[in-house]
Amino acid sequence: MAVFRIIEGPDAGQEFHISDRLTFGRGKRNREDDTDFATLSDLQISREHLVVVRDGDKYFALDKYSSNGSYVDGKRLSPNQPSPLRDQSQVTLGTTVIQFHTNSSAAIATNHASPSLVSVTSGNYSPSMVINAEEWLDQLQAAGSNAEAQNLSRQLKAITQVSLALGGTTEISELSEQIIRSLFDVFENAENVFLFSYDAKTGNLAPLGSSSDDSGLSRRVSRTIINQVINDRNAILIFDAVGDKHYQNNESVHALQLRSVICAPLLFKKQILGLVQIDSRSDANRFSEEDLEILTGISAQIAIALKNTELFRDIENLLEGFVSASVQVIEARDPVTAGHSFRVAHYTESLAAAVNRHDSGVLRDIRFSDKQLRELRYASLLHDFGKVGIQEEILTKEKKLFKHQIGNIQLRFEYAKACMERHFYYNALKNHDTKYLTKHQLEERLAQLHDQMQKKHARLDAHLEKIMRQNKPNLTHADMSEMLSDIYEENFADLYNADRPLLTDFEFSALQIPKGSLTPKERREVEMHVTHTYNFLNLIPWTEDLRDIPKIAYAHHEKLDGSGYPNQLKAEEIPVQSRIMTIADIYDALTASDRPYKSSVVPEIALDMLTQEAKAGKLDTDLVSVFINSKSYQI
Repeated sequence: MAVFRIIEGPDAGQEFHISDRLTFGRGKRNREDDTDFATLSDLQISREHLVVVRDGDKYFALDKYSSNGSYVDGKRLSPNQPSPLRDQSQVTLGTTVIQFHTNSSAAIATNHASPSLVSVTSGNYSPSMVINAEEWLDQLQAAGSNAEAQNLSRQLKAITQVSLALGGTTEISELSEQIIRSLFDVFENAENVFLFSYDAKTGNLAPLGSSSDDSGLSRRVSRTIINQVINDRNAILIFDAVGDKHYQNNESVHALQLRSVICAPLLFKKQILGLVQIDSRSDANRFSEEDLEILTGISAQIAIALKNTELFRDIENLLEGFVSASVQVIEARDPVTAGHSFRVAHYTESLAAAVNRHDSGVLRDIRFSDKQLRELRYASLLHDFGKVGIQEEILTKEKKLFKHQIGNIQLRFEYAKACMERHFYYNALKNHDTKYLTKHQLEERLAQLHDQMQKKHARLDAHLEKIMRQNKPNLTHADMSEMLSDIYEENFADLYNADRPLLTDFEFSALQIPKGSLTPKERREVEMHVTHTYNFLNLIPWTEDLRDIPKIAYAHHEKLDGSGYPNQLKAEEIPVQSRIMTIADIYDALTASDRPYKSSVVPEIALDMLTQEAKAGKLDTDLVSVFINSKSYQI
């Protein structure tokens, strides 16, 4: 008989035998035939993820249109297309790796020995309860009979089983589902399981989840029993509710035809967080006192798991608030780009989700988990936080020269005009003194000088208009080699006949900027915002699943050909998450309508510019293609 053995993942160590057909998934196993469904606890596995079928002496694996795909020896399977399995083949589902053996070797068979009382292997579980082993052993040794020892052993195994099942879950919906599944595993006589949360302040009882077997019985519960557990803080066992005198006048019990019931409160530090009820409506005496003891112990585990989930949500909300506040700081620092960080995060998330759906080319093997998508979202929101360390006037610079610098040029040109007028009229009077002119001759001379002066003024006005045009930043690189040279080389005589330039060396250099509005020195300072961001994010003690946020944000201005900044990384050195964010960041910078130093472009032109950048080897061609084809740029 062929065997599947889990070698990595939450269920490491488990084995499943197959005769003709075996299904792997997180769904509920067939309770009449447990051998045809292998239930796994990996959260990245679909309910029905993979089916293995036998054809003669050969075995084939078929992916059942799973969310995260199935892999055999590293190759992704096409949905519902059979792929042959060889001896020692490795099947990967989510984070679970399963090894296939065509027969039960001696090495595998050794694992069928009776397990120890508590067996904890390395995995993704986080402890939700600490048991004092010394006290428990003392209690076990003091047991009056072997039956009592077996009873304690069963209770410990049941509590440990549920504890391990709940330890790696933080989502309330997944937790509720896991709780109900685990309770069905522990209590084989259960027909219905109900899980409720309780708000002590309001007295509200809210269902977290419920389930029953395939008998189709009603999922309603008796409020009388629930109130008894909540008000008295007691776990109760009812052997036969319909026949119990205590409930003989209770309409809900009789209407529901409740028979055997066990119900326990979920207590955490004397606080009731909810309750769990397990019942059977077909037979009495389904549950024993031992079952009630086990449920009471398990309920403590469930309460801890619920509290941990609540605390985890509080921490997530706190982190979300911190990130939002940080983005507000960025936008307050640079109000002209308000909304940029949120839009980049949106485009980035959309493109990452599109990559997850992509099933061809080099991107087909790239898949982001929910945790990785969350990490990428935070990195996108905080990618520009380092701008808080940049001078505000540089950060918000609209044109190549600041307003006061342009003002100086305008004043200089007015001064040049005034100096010209003075020299003209001074020369006219001097000429009149040295060479007497009649009134008519003087008027003619003054008219000639006025015409010459007007032409000079018009030339200066044309120069100034050219400077004002040149002061506007260019969206793309432009040839500035001949621009303003004639003005730069022209001087005027001041009041003392000293030569003065119309443009200073600095002004001419700044107006020669081929793209954008920043001088090389200013651009270097702005580019430092990436390093500031990295240094800031590195100070935060991120959790394990968010640890790459600083690295992802650090590389969002790098280009595949090494022309980016700050570290001139090349393709293989840039994380794929950063490549995604780079595309989103450039697209928003091109299309945003709130940049006073540039005009926005329509999406079609922006997408064409991204395509050209990709063809030039600066952006990831495959990611740009997916960005465009999936319309990830739409909000």
